[in-house]
Order: sequence, then structure tokens, then C-alpha cells
Amino acid sequence: VFGLKSEEKTFGDDVIMSYSIGFTFDPSNKEQMDFLELLKSIYRKCAVAVFDHRERLGCPEYDVDKPSTNFKDFLYYKKDANTKRVIQGVMPTYYLTVNKGLGPRSTLFTDPGDNDVDWGFLGTHSFSLIPVIQLDKLHFNASGV
Repeated sequence: VFGLKSEEKTFGDDVIMSYSIGFTFDPSNKEQMDFLELLKSIYRKCAVAVFDHRERLGCPEYDVDKPSTNFKDFLYYKKDANTKRVIQGVMPTYYLTVNKGLGPRSTLFTDPGDNDVDWGFLGTHSFSLIPVIQLDKLHFNASGV
């Protein structure tokens, strides 16, 4: 299940449109569940890396078993409004985010010929995607690791 969201974000003096696409996992789809487990594994390994460098990051109290306190998860887990606890049994959402106009590309989505897919098309069509993940840098409390 996909949802397209856009909002204005401020970066210094610049105001740009930020676009994100939320992907909610289907528990009956094995490929999606495998991808979900991969994302969880990547996050856990990154949390351990942050733990290993916690002194240098200025967070000696960092708890690898509760990494989301200082290190934002790749996945969004819906929480109960009253208790602020994750609602068990509800699939997490993975957000693909791109800030249109930043960098060499203005979109995460290209056709087989490597041409950008128009934003209007994304909001009006169903499609499948093959996720490719590249982590260049982790950000911890707004500082690059």
C-alpha cells in the first residue's frame, strides 16, 4: 500500500517541497516480509555501530536495546495515542523520501531508460518497485557519523 505525501520544508533560507512515499508492508507477501526483515537487520547493525562510537558521539548513555531514543528508525511504527507504545500486530511503514530539486535527481523513480518519472504520474498510477538501498552516512542527533 502506497501513499504520496508532499510538504514544504525549510533548509536555511530555502523553502522546498519535500516528497515522501509511505509503503505499508503486506504480511501475506513473502518478498515484502523478507525486505522488512532486511530493513530491521540494517537498522540493528547501524544501532550497534552507533553504540560502538557512543563516546565520540557524546552519548555515553546510549542504549543499543533502545536505539530509537537517539537514532531514528528507518521504519515508522504506529503508536497508541495515550500510551505512546507501538501497537502490536500493525505493520510498520517505510518512507521513501526525496526533496525535489536537491541533488542531481529530483525523484527516486526512473523508467527502464533511466528517465525521471513525472510526479503527477506517481499519484495516479499503480506500480511495483524494486527497492535499492545505499547508506552513505548515518545521522545521529543531526551529526554525520
